[in-house]
Amino acid sequence: MSFYCCECGIKASFEWKFCAKCGNNLSASKKALSGQQKRPSPARSHQGGSWDLSGDSAFILTARIKSSFDAGMIAAKCFPGGLWKNGGDEGQGKMLFLRGGRLCFDIGWVGCVTGRTRVSDGRSHVVAVKFEDGTYKVLVDGIVDGSGLYAVKDHPGTVINVGKKIGHHVGSEDMAPDFRGEIDSVQYNSSSEEDEFEVVMPSESVPVAKEVQAISEAMSMRTFNLSESTCTITGCRTRTSGKAPTELGGASDLAQKGKAYQSSNYNREMKAANANRGNFDSSKGFGGSGTYSHTSSNDRQPYWGVNLLNESTVQEVHVYGRPGFARRLTGVRVIFLGNDGTPLLVKEFENSNRDEAFKLHLTNHLAGVKAVRLEKMNPNAGGDEKTFNLNVVQVFGYD
Repeated sequence: MSFYCCECGIKASFEWKFCAKCGNNLSASKKALSGQQKRPSPARSHQGGSWDLSGDSAFILTARIKSSFDAGMIAAKCFPGGLWKNGGDEGQGKMLFLRGGRLCFDIGWVGCVTGRTRVSDGRSHVVAVKFEDGTYKVLVDGIVDGSGLYAVKDHPGTVINVGKKIGHHVGSEDMAPDFRGEIDSVQYNSSSEEDEFEVVMPSESVPVAKEVQAISEAMSMRTFNLSESTCTITGCRTRTSGKAPTELGGASDLAQKGKAYQSSNYNREMKAANANRGNFDSSKGFGGSGTYSHTSSNDRQPYWGVNLLNESTVQEVHVYGRPGFARRLTGVRVIFLGNDGTPLLVKEFENSNRDEAFKLHLTNHLAGVKAVRLEKMNPNAGGDEKTFNLNVVQVFGYD
């Protein structure tokens, strides 16, 4: 006999804890399942208290997914209507989703943990977010694929969302679009429940990128094969004077032609456009306010980016920090975005050597790039030393 969720009509099972479509709690009572399929009823908000993702106790949230699309919402506690907003001191929303084909777990206005393994390969994977030992971990097929952040309480106004788009406005999808593919067996377990933590592996054998996991976390330079583009990052000295070159081996500096933006301004003078001005000089020097970019010290999720205006092919990115402030150029994530805002490539630079600048080289040039964005890796606590303090950023390529 087949069973169906009484809320939305999707085919279900007694083994499931929550309906994969509407989030209805199927384990609370057998009344949540019926023997006959019914016409789906309008979507209903489910109070977020059903899942405690705050980190007050250990938990694991798992789902089996299958998709060939690089972006999509998996499971979340967001505000009603798929709204993603700052919850302030009352707590934040949290979401497990795909970005750039990789598993991500985001805590609103705190930061995001990003996995390394591409799972948008059309094959079945079990993905999860787990909280233990004071940190969040994302897992792919039972293997930890990334970790970071810290315990943040859930906002009481959040509701469960499975597979539906989330954005900064109701109806938008700038955080994650609807999941396209299959979501199955969404389950939540906490240490306060009798159930033991368990990640059920898919029947299909899925290779795990062990060579990536084996790379030392202490390395300040990593090379990964992502999106068929080999990428290396090397630290170097920053520059304090002279004009920035407009060409490199026949490629143009697309950043100088583009439109820069950043998450916040330290003051009116140190705006985003200073970092793509095409000049290494600072009119007031580098000891105080100068003609370089600087995000606010109160910004808990700082970023800087440049819209290249046209889809372009990129071969190198050069990032020059404010001289004497290498500590503010540590833990940087470089994201190459396509025309629709979907990440094409994500690269992380820990900079344990405290270099004041770095150069990212793409052996196989990356096509279809509309913007390049720099983010701080987690945790992103506030304060001057966690800001973005950039002198010059150059993006060399062809449009």
